[in-house]
Amino acid sequence: MDPDSTSPISEPPDRQPGGVTGYGNVAVVILTAGRGTRMRSNTPKVLHRIAGLPMAEHVVRAAADISPGQIILTIGPTSEALRNVITDVTFAWQAEPLGTGDAVRTALPHLSSSIEWVVVIFGDHPLMSAETLRMLLDATLASQPLLATVAVVLPEPGPYGRYRQDDRGRVTGIVEAHEDTKVYSGPTPVNSGACVIQRSWLESAIGDVPISSKGEYY
Repeated sequence: MDPDSTSPISEPPDRQPGGVTGYGNVAVVILTAGRGTRMRSNTPKVLHRIAGLPMAEHVVRAAADISPGQIILTIGPTSEALRNVITDVTFAWQAEPLGTGDAVRTALPHLSSSIEWVVVIFGDHPLMSAETLRMLLDATLASQPLLATVAVVLPEPGPYGRYRQDDRGRVTGIVEAHEDTKVYSGPTPVNSGACVIQRSWLESAIGDVPISSKGEYY
């Protein structure tokens, strides 16, 4: 398929056992190992309860609603207690919170052989919905890019990652706010943090992610 194609999906999502429509060749990786220092709480951020559930469980439920082939949670010393409250997922251990790139790297060995696409979302985004995940996946499967992200348009970019695009409008990179010197005027698309990546490309490229000035891989 032409990578630049915008035609509708020609094939339905994989059929799961029992006739349930889902995305059997997709793994959803949920990142939960960050320190969450801005919460100023002894309770790990992703364990704070919202509407009666730990924050991360809302994200897990949204992921489960699309029937992916796998759900993987990256956990660390501050979020290890998630093992006791969330079931039916695979846990990947991130000993130190060295950024999203490092977190994704720890999840890769846990992918099953049938996985072709990897969705990455954050465990501290409790408003993530199954509808958003389906829209992201359906658009991605239709055009087959190496990577696709969910953008949010804000009046000004604030502390969020900003996109860099080529002359065809394709995303070529994301610049963190503290590293960006560009001046913006008017509504600006910023990175929501949700993305989907071709597994084969991800596995070949993850080792090339450079370390940032903050000592993290993102």
